[in-house]
Amino acid sequence: MQWDSQTGMVYLPQADRTWVLLRGVLTASDVMVQQSTLLDLLSQNQQVTAQTQGQFLAAGSAIFAAHAKQAAEKESLLMSGVGISLTLLLLFGVFRSLRVLWLFLPIGIGMAVGVAATIASFGQIHILTLVVGTSLIGVLIDFPLHWLSSALFTPQWQPQQAMNRLRKSFLISLIVTLLGYGLLGFTALPVLKQTALFSAAALVAAMLATLLYLPPVFQRYSAYKRSVPSKILQITLPKKMAWLLTVVSAVLVGVGLSKSQWQDDIRQWVAMPPELMQQLQQIGELTGMDFGSQYFLLIAESDQALLEKSQAISEKLTALQAQQRIEKFQSLNQWLLTETQQTQFAQQLVERLKPSDYQPLLELGLPLALFEHSQKNLRNRPLVSLQHALQTQIGQAWQPLYLGEIQSQQVAAVIRVSGVQNAAEMQALANHRDIFWQDKRSHLNRTFQQTRDQAAWLKLFSFVLAGVLLWRLFGGRATLKMLLVPLIAMVYVVAILGYLNVPIGLFTMFGLLLVSAISIDYTAYLHTAPEALADKRKAVQLAAATTMISFVLLSVSSTPAVATFGLSVSLGVGLSLLFSIKFFK
Repeated sequence: MQWDSQTGMVYLPQADRTWVLLRGVLTASDVMVQQSTLLDLLSQNQQVTAQTQGQFLAAGSAIFAAHAKQAAEKESLLMSGVGISLTLLLLFGVFRSLRVLWLFLPIGIGMAVGVAATIASFGQIHILTLVVGTSLIGVLIDFPLHWLSSALFTPQWQPQQAMNRLRKSFLISLIVTLLGYGLLGFTALPVLKQTALFSAAALVAAMLATLLYLPPVFQRYSAYKRSVPSKILQITLPKKMAWLLTVVSAVLVGVGLSKSQWQDDIRQWVAMPPELMQQLQQIGELTGMDFGSQYFLLIAESDQALLEKSQAISEKLTALQAQQRIEKFQSLNQWLLTETQQTQFAQQLVERLKPSDYQPLLELGLPLALFEHSQKNLRNRPLVSLQHALQTQIGQAWQPLYLGEIQSQQVAAVIRVSGVQNAAEMQALANHRDIFWQDKRSHLNRTFQQTRDQAAWLKLFSFVLAGVLLWRLFGGRATLKMLLVPLIAMVYVVAILGYLNVPIGLFTMFGLLLVSAISIDYTAYLHTAPEALADKRKAVQLAAATTMISFVLLSVSSTPAVATFGLSVSLGVGLSLLFSIKFFK
């Protein structure tokens, strides 16, 4: 690596080409606008470089963020357009009226109230809250769909009378669903607290909008009496065959559960473009820079003490590197000596340098007096401080390792480590007082795992509360049927994901929570609505079809976490529909 003091550029000469290291900085103002044009700027630079037979590599968090933002916007726009279009086509095909557009009014009101309540309580809203909250559309549209579906098979249908008949069913479904989402507010993760509030506010607002606004706009509405299949899921088997199928199904589910992988990985939350990852890896190989998330955090009372601690840790890391226990590391002391080491180095030069050591320079015509004078004054030269060294042009490459003053008389720095074979060895080097081992990805994964487990236990507790409520209203047998459907559906989803080798993480847990809410909505409606059973089955099938449209599209998302979320909900809704019709005859 070479540095040109005139141009301020760093050069990396190789056999076939010379790389020039450039560092770009985004200003703090208007970052989002700059991100929107950053990819265009990089593309232009690549084209210009290619025209001169060169190669352009770029890496940085801003580039990944801009690429993820662009990809998410395109994917979201496409899926939203396709999902809404298919849903509208389905509703138009069933009801044959433009009035079905009013069914989206409760959804819009519910989402708006959810956003407003979250921002009012937390001051902001997390993107994950919006993702999970948007998925509530599958629940919010069920209320108006159950109501309007009765117009398909009720002679002289009256909107207000139909709403009055279903009010109890809707209220029970709302209370049970609120129990499930409300308990998320007791989790430690702020995004789940936001999700709990968002969901509760959206559900209540959508329910009120359905009750108050929809009947007036559907006055004198006469539905097109179109036959909706109700027997496609009614398969009658001989008793022995049914028992055999149940046993085989139980065995297959047990095997699937044993194959399930309960783990979280932050890398599944975003889609990392392979071309950007290749450029990042190549830049790291060329420059020796480490872009990983494993490092030591050092805290000291002064820059001098900080370098001394860094030197002590680096010596131990060097030994581990020689044993191939780690791949490499980066520390400030690899570039700058401590003040004590600088003094010792100057002393050694003064004591050991002799005129014969610079004889080649004397032969070139340089005067001996010049070297003697420099050697004599070497001890008096000022020491290079860490602050001064970091402000030089070449010191910019080391600035990310120095965190500066974190509080009065305390400065901090990091030592980046990559290729760690045993994290326990790194933990052993930390004293957890002023030397800390940090692994951001593992820490985040543990946090997500704890939150996922906590959400699962809270969901089970919500089933207990819902069971008590339903038992008081309908008795033990009906309660068992209403709760078995979501429980079995969730178990089946976990088993299927086990066969598909899909890990069950926090997003999957969100999907299972949503499945339970939708499933209970189906069972509550089938049990409590004062309609003919065949007609209720038609309404549930229609609601399931509109819900699955959106989530099947999500299951093909390029983002692994979103795809898993969509897959789990799609499977869960389909199974809930199947078991609801099977259990409620």
